[in-house]
Amino acid sequence: MANIRKRGKKYQARVRIKGENISRNFTSKRDAQEWSREMESNIDRGRTTASKETISSVIDRYLSEKEHPKNKATMLEWYRQHMGNKKLADVRKADFVKARDEVKKLTNKRYGTPFSVATVNRYSMAMASVLTVAVEEWFLLETNPARIKQIREDNKRDRVLTDAEQERLITALEECEEIAILPMALIAMGSGARAGELTNLRWNDVDLNQGIAILRDTKNGDSRAIPIRGYALDMLKAYRTSWSAVPLGSAFVFKNLSGRAPFFYYRAWDEARTKAGIPDFKFHDLRHTAASLLAMSGRSLGEVGALLGHRSVQTTKRYSHYASQHVLEMGEALEVRKKH
Repeated sequence: MANIRKRGKKYQARVRIKGENISRNFTSKRDAQEWSREMESNIDRGRTTASKETISSVIDRYLSEKEHPKNKATMLEWYRQHMGNKKLADVRKADFVKARDEVKKLTNKRYGTPFSVATVNRYSMAMASVLTVAVEEWFLLETNPARIKQIREDNKRDRVLTDAEQERLITALEECEEIAILPMALIAMGSGARAGELTNLRWNDVDLNQGIAILRDTKNGDSRAIPIRGYALDMLKAYRTSWSAVPLGSAFVFKNLSGRAPFFYYRAWDEARTKAGIPDFKFHDLRHTAASLLAMSGRSLGEVGALLGHRSVQTTKRYSHYASQHVLEMGEALEVRKKH
């Protein structure tokens, strides 16, 4: 027997199949009733709901019911465009392997370069997470066909600023017309925050007295605190005075001189890194620099990962060689030598 109840502005229809509850939300009670009758009819005929659900429909349901970072919605939109009409009951692992091969052909719109292996894997994982929910919570499938083997990632890019490069870069940033780029880059250097996390930062999540900020719009969806210290804090305070007419509250911290927000930082960053003589240095490399310096300072990989927002220590292990270098240096300082 179907159960329909109103939850807020929506109606939730629930049907029990094989001892498990399957539910779905609708904007109207009539739609909820029709879906319930169809589900019960399918049960009588020994069919499952997966026979009619499509990739597009489960993506829609996932995006409406689950919290997710913005970039994940973009990845899922690609799947909707390329295989959204496929019925859930008909898709196989081979379909998602083929989709992954198509993603490998995509290019970064800004740089015109092919997607990195890591980005290709993130697309696969995004779709796999949707069907994991379809299996474990919605009982639409017995197994997850999108859970395919990831491509081995070679994290050989590990570009870190030298002291001389950092000095030149800061000087170039100080001379930029777009004044937001200086405090933004300094905070990234001192915290390992991503560009997207900073461009979405709002003033009500910044404590200028304590020198701390809360990042809420993060890549993995988890909020975390970052420190803002030294020159970065000084420049953020100075930058704040330039927008003194703007109420604090939920206003974006970083914006273009034109008032555009979130801050479109690319042009200012490209100008600064070129002027500093390091055109191959990406904004994301500031994150690598911060993590590397932390590891070399003796901080544990767990501490480094917590600051960077890594969910898995495996992600942080790429910086383990910096920690090992620090350990060796300490060993040399403490080395016991035999007296002659």
